[in-house]
Amino acid sequence: MSQPSATQKLDTSPEGVYRALLRCLKRTKGFGIVFVQCSPAKGTELIYRVPYDLSEKKIAVLELTEPIDNLYNIVANRDDRNDLNILFIQGLEKSLEPYIKPGYGGDGDYYILDTVPPILSHLNQRREIFRDRLSNICFVFILPLFAIKYIIRRAPDFFDWGSGVFELSNSNKSRIINGYLYRDNIVLGNLLQDKSRYEEAIKRYEVAIRLKPDSSWKAWNFLGVALLQLGRYEESIASFDKALKIKPDYQDAKTNRDIALKELN
Repeated sequence: MSQPSATQKLDTSPEGVYRALLRCLKRTKGFGIVFVQCSPAKGTELIYRVPYDLSEKKIAVLELTEPIDNLYNIVANRDDRNDLNILFIQGLEKSLEPYIKPGYGGDGDYYILDTVPPILSHLNQRREIFRDRLSNICFVFILPLFAIKYIIRRAPDFFDWGSGVFELSNSNKSRIINGYLYRDNIVLGNLLQDKSRYEEAIKRYEVAIRLKPDSSWKAWNFLGVALLQLGRYEESIASFDKALKIKPDYQDAKTNRDIALKELN
């Protein structure tokens, strides 16, 4: 990240770094490159949290599950590319892992000098194309430490256009924040259900489940109720089953499951 002035006190806590990242994303108008160093779990939390704090921005996520050698085409072919303000990118490290082998000197001797992953050559060579043709998007790359170090060494031109590296670590506060977000999504989902906006409510319950997958019996139950209202009986029964798997004595889920079974006949 950029260095603070002599009169500023740098807050290096996870929450302080998160707030610095928010400020960076908020003031970025149009094209930008940001690197976030964190674990996959922390990255997922970040993706769910930022839209709440930057509700004025249009935000999307690109999750890469396989190695790639052309990021530009993937983004340029998105239907929403002209509407986006921020695009989170997860999984780019999968395109680097096959090239990290024992090599020459420094940092554990695993940055071989004569090998450059195609994706990094692509980023170096086409950074102007990203800027000129995807000028409305701020790209946020969520990466582990080894991938950040690799990009610094193998794609320095692309890295130099970035706004720095924001290092986010796991903490007890993160779990507390997840709890608040879980609760907020449940409350909002219930309000949407009360207005018969069931599809929107379902999305909120799904977010809540992702935030607390091991203790989300209430979210599964409410999701089942929304599905029941839409006549999606088999899906609703599956949701109630999920709630009961986590909390077998949850009476609301048992009652709602019985109602869904009767509707399914």
